[in-house]
Amino acid sequence: PNAKEEILLDENALAEGKPYFNLGALEVSEDHRWIAYAVDFDGSEKYRIYFKNLVTGELSPEVIDGASTSLEWANDNRTVFYTLLDEHERPDRLMRHVVGENPAKDALIYKEPDPQFFVYCSKSRSRRYIFLDIVGKITSETRFVDADRPTDEFRIIEPRRRGVEYSVSHHSDRFFIVTNDTVQNFRLVEAPVSNPGAANWKEILRGSSELFIESCESFRNHLVVHVREKGLPRLR
Repeated sequence: PNAKEEILLDENALAEGKPYFNLGALEVSEDHRWIAYAVDFDGSEKYRIYFKNLVTGELSPEVIDGASTSLEWANDNRTVFYTLLDEHERPDRLMRHVVGENPAKDALIYKEPDPQFFVYCSKSRSRRYIFLDIVGKITSETRFVDADRPTDEFRIIEPRRRGVEYSVSHHSDRFFIVTNDTVQNFRLVEAPVSNPGAANWKEILRGSSELFIESCESFRNHLVVHVREKGLPRLR
């Protein structure tokens, strides 16, 4: 508690002499030895990703251009997933990078051909899984990979169906899923990680004309559900 303060990233220094600066993302590796961060220097919303060694204070030599603000570390503390923009500045590709290697050799994990969908990546609060979220206005699809095995193939939780949206949270051997597949105001279901498709969804809480289910968050011993009851926001 009495140690000297350490500045991990000084945005003022990075912005010095630049016409514009925005830090779009900053993620710390699981061993706290690296940060990956994305910056926009001209307001174009096209970000450059850098990797900083927190032990030495030095930057890794590679820079990734044309990225969005979505990036996550795998648990090996070397692998980073990130998304790239297409010519219309839509995040359409999920890539896998190893710190210290040439970005030209990065693996293309997924490319979304439908211009109605945007691609994002996220990590479960449990730190166990990397999610690939493919999101449209009224339709979504989520894929996942074990964060300890970043070179494995991503698995689909439930293939997209027009008009069906869902979001996923992980706990232990289960996924908790908020979806509007059978009810307009959404419902909360659970499914085993080993076989998470809709055929195995078990309902926990169902929306109604007075209850709208927005999202859920998994903690070690609790599940928090964000809802609106008669229009008012509440936590369960």
